[in-house]
Parts: sequence; structure tokens; C-alpha cells
Amino acid sequence: MATNSTKKDERTLAERIGAVQAALGPEVKTDSVGGRGNTYPSLRQALDTVIATCVQEGITITQPIRTNEGGVVTVSTVVKDAATGEQEISEIPLPLDGRPQEIGSAITYYRRFTLLAALALAPGGAVEDDAEAAEIAAAELQRLRAKLKKAVTGGPVSWSQATRAVGISTDKIPNLEQTQKILEWVEAQIAKADGGEA
Repeated sequence: MATNSTKKDERTLAERIGAVQAALGPEVKTDSVGGRGNTYPSLRQALDTVIATCVQEGITITQPIRTNEGGVVTVSTVVKDAATGEQEISEIPLPLDGRPQEIGSAITYYRRFTLLAALALAPGGAVEDDAEAAEIAAAELQRLRAKLKKAVTGGPVSWSQATRAVGISTDKIPNLEQTQKILEWVEAQIAKADGGEA
């Protein structure tokens, strides 16, 4: 009597992800040095490292840009059990108010990090990666400052009114978080003025 020796793989998605983690170790590394001396993995290197192991474990990976239930456009990584359809989603809101090149860079950056986050893997070269994060924050700060300057110039409020209203000293240069706070307040004042509110 012939028997079927093929055993059905009944592992859960969490067990499959655990097998990927065991195979890859805690972080995805690269031996190459990229732009600006970075040694963390590029998106391509992260995908090359992760995809083959995921496929072996019965996991598919997709990275759509989608609108979530809250109406926010996000960059997502969907980790799905190919057999059962069970899935985990890692997503980050995508800023859409920059230049196309800035948005494209954010998509690449977020794809890499949602992929690694979905599998609980760390990027190798964290020190260098912190430097890139600082560069991205600096670019965002410049963008917000330009937007704020435009909003204050000829607007219903002055710079000193805006900084005082949010509790920031006028003799200090605001950081990213403070600039965002000032801009939100100024935009609210512009909206009130445009709406005819007192």
C-alpha cells in the first residue's frame, strides 16, 4: 500500500516569521559601503536578503502604497502566509506635500523600514542609519521652515505672535517639532481669518 509521505505544513504565520528570524539572525547586514559612507542595507539588499528566506517559509511580501481605514496614505509591507492568507501589515504614513524626489526617497526609506519592522529585524549599521534619519529630519525642517515663512509673510500674524502663542522664545531657532507646532498655529489663524472668524 502506497502512502503519501508529503506532510502538510500547518504552521501559523507567526511560526513562519519566527523561522525567517531564526534563519536570518537579528539584523540584515551588508558588507558594502553606500553613499555618504553608509553601511546599512539598501532596500534592494534588504529585499534580496529577506525574500528568498520568506519564500522558503511559505511567506509572500508585498509593499503597496495604500489608503488605510483612517484615510491616510501609507507605505505598507504586507507579510502574508501563502497557504492560509493570514497576514500582518506594517505601515507608515507617507508625507505627500514634498517634491516628487522627496516623496520617492521617503517611499524607498519607508519600504525598507516597514519590511524590517514587519519581520522584527534590525538594519545593520544603525549608527550610519541614524545619520540618514537626521538628514531626512533636516530636509523636513527646511521644508517646514519654507512653508512657515510663506505663511507668515503677508499673513494675519507675525513671527513673534506665532512663537509667543505656542510658548517658544523668539530668540531661539525652533527645532522640527517646534516648527511644526508654530506652522499648525499659523495655519489655524489663516483659516480663521479666511473664514471670517474673530
